[in-house]
Amino acid sequence: MDIQQLRSWIFEVFEPLEDEREYIVFDAARGNLLIDVPPFSERALRLYRGAGRASILLVTSAARARDAHRYRETLGVQIAAHERDAGAVTGGADVTFTDRSVLRPDATALRVGETSVLLLKTAGGVLITGDLDLASPDAASLLDLEFSAVLSMRGAPIWSAGRDELQRRQGTLPAARRRFGIFLQAPWDRGYKGRLEDQMKPNPLIPTDATVAREAAMGPGTLVVARESRDLIERPARPAWQAAASAATAAPAPALTGGKRPRSFEEDWAAPASPAPSTTVANAARDIQPEHRPVRLGARFREIPFAALAGAPVVDTAGGIDVSPDGREVAFAWDRGEGFEICVAPLAGDRVFQLTAAGGYSAAPRWSPDGKWLAFLRDGALLVTDRDGKAERTLANGARDHAWSPNGETIAYANGKGIAVVARAGGATRTLTSRAGDATPAWSPDGSAVVFTRDGALFVAAGGGGSERRIETGGRASEPRWSPDGRRLAVTVEREGRPMVALVTPDGGDLELPLRTPFAEWGAVWRPDLRGIVYLHDEDGSIGVHRMFLSSRATTPIADAAGVYASPRIGPDSESVVFVHTDATAPADIWLRPQRAVEPRRITSSSAGLDRELLVRPVPARFPSGARTVRALLFVPHAEAVKRQGKPPAIVSALGSHHDRFDPFAQIMANRGYVVVVPSVQEDADLIAAAEWIAAEGIADPTRIGLVGLNAAATSGQAAQRFASALDGDAGTALAGAERIEAMRR
Repeated sequence: MDIQQLRSWIFEVFEPLEDEREYIVFDAARGNLLIDVPPFSERALRLYRGAGRASILLVTSAARARDAHRYRETLGVQIAAHERDAGAVTGGADVTFTDRSVLRPDATALRVGETSVLLLKTAGGVLITGDLDLASPDAASLLDLEFSAVLSMRGAPIWSAGRDELQRRQGTLPAARRRFGIFLQAPWDRGYKGRLEDQMKPNPLIPTDATVAREAAMGPGTLVVARESRDLIERPARPAWQAAASAATAAPAPALTGGKRPRSFEEDWAAPASPAPSTTVANAARDIQPEHRPVRLGARFREIPFAALAGAPVVDTAGGIDVSPDGREVAFAWDRGEGFEICVAPLAGDRVFQLTAAGGYSAAPRWSPDGKWLAFLRDGALLVTDRDGKAERTLANGARDHAWSPNGETIAYANGKGIAVVARAGGATRTLTSRAGDATPAWSPDGSAVVFTRDGALFVAAGGGGSERRIETGGRASEPRWSPDGRRLAVTVEREGRPMVALVTPDGGDLELPLRTPFAEWGAVWRPDLRGIVYLHDEDGSIGVHRMFLSSRATTPIADAAGVYASPRIGPDSESVVFVHTDATAPADIWLRPQRAVEPRRITSSSAGLDRELLVRPVPARFPSGARTVRALLFVPHAEAVKRQGKPPAIVSALGSHHDRFDPFAQIMANRGYVVVVPSVQEDADLIAAAEWIAAEGIADPTRIGLVGLNAAATSGQAAQRFASALDGDAGTALAGAERIEAMRR
């Protein structure tokens, strides 16, 4: 089978998770055929668009149909599904097929158990099996098919496959009889080559007279190189005479006799090159612009009550989460309408236990080394409680960051004046450092030292107090974490204009930047087995969880669906990872990626009461602001939300950034018919530039653009002609005063 020919027809998109694949079958005439799709994201959307026009999207099972309708809305494809899976497609499938149907002349869909498989009539037959296990009894029905390759969504491609491979997986392949013989050296001589050429059958894809015998000797099924192609590659280029400006003024060609002969590149590397025609035509330089068209929901659309979004539950991301030492539970802060409270959830179940009920802001829970206690912060105080929430007590006031000592008897915390240490049982505190700005303490595994930061610098001090020493990092440092053996520190360092992960020894003698990528990366945590780290990776408005193995420096994504991940924590098995995830249509929740699992599982359910179909999926955008380019999210309302003819009103929001996280204010205003632009603001001028951009692009009514933000009134005063209304305050104030903004609709 010709592997290269096959790969020119079929393209593996990418691997959003381990052992997870999607495929495109290229067809310029009929449009590309997509088999399954990853979770909807800007990265996947750009890749599909870049691959060319698509016409059909095949979903191989009901589980694979979750985001199919969103690709239909953005790419204009038809969704094909088996009649038993069509109901899982939002809005229904466009093409339904039975147990054996021809989707188009080169593709036949078959039903095997609960999975649809696709047989392509190209390169000897290609079988795309979806999630089907070839060793299952259902797969035995495929034995009568002819195919030469198997592409699975869950495993590596099998490029040389057929009935014998399927029989081997089924355990029905007859055992070969043993035969004995004498091994002889292969007769690679001129006579054997001649006999092989006489037996060759012509390749129907390539004219016989253009076949190079040397390459064709490898076999009749090999895609060989034409003689002209080989000569173009292998023959050295010769200098070409310069062409004259016109035939009338052309100088006579130099005589070829006498004088110095031009030399080729083989003889003289400084010789002029021969002109060669370009092989590709570059597209005109143009930035990718977001889709501005509103999506229609039809009868499904309705206005969302303000309270449904403003009061939606949400997991706290600022204080972070923590996994118990035995790896069985996760502690976190969750606001379910009455303030953030400390909660604990078993990773193996679906229950959540609330430990506190103070009605304030309880956050940043941290397990004691023995797993019997939880330290946390509440409105500036450091508290501790048992795992049942029945023995709560306050240890210190004015606390911010905190960390347990390895023996579990004391807790170090930052109080604005330095780092102090207090016993778990309570009592007097002792001073470890006494400089304003000291923060983020972390104990060494043996308890002999504490590392902390001060105004962006990294320091290490003796665990008993006294001397301290600065560790040079070459940039502003934060989030220091000791390796389990105490030999190195993982630190986030601001260098080259972005956060980077650095590994440094406590004595400052060795600093390494292992992740040399152009993206912002931070928040590294160590695997307990010391084999690598897990960290956060910022790309295209989404923040994913990635890992790196220290020995090979190999990096892979652990979770990188659309949205923002935060606070990754690794279980004691070094493979299970717990994290917080949010996106534009879902508040923050706790998720678990178990050991050897492909997909994560949600622990909490903050979005259970939301109809996510009514929410708007924003698109990333960029616009100029002076000499800079500002990144933003653009929320375009559904068509049914716009209340009158013409372009809708718009709001420029200074309450967020270009990252794809849940924004209740933007969603409630988009649901009321407003275009909402949320830029990553560096200067007040960026807000004015955002308004100018949406007006110039024709996205919204230029006379009805409002401004919402912490300093909206001052900015609006500078550009009174630009904004029709302004509202000061934070996100809570904006939600409470959203009714005022409704005046722009009249």
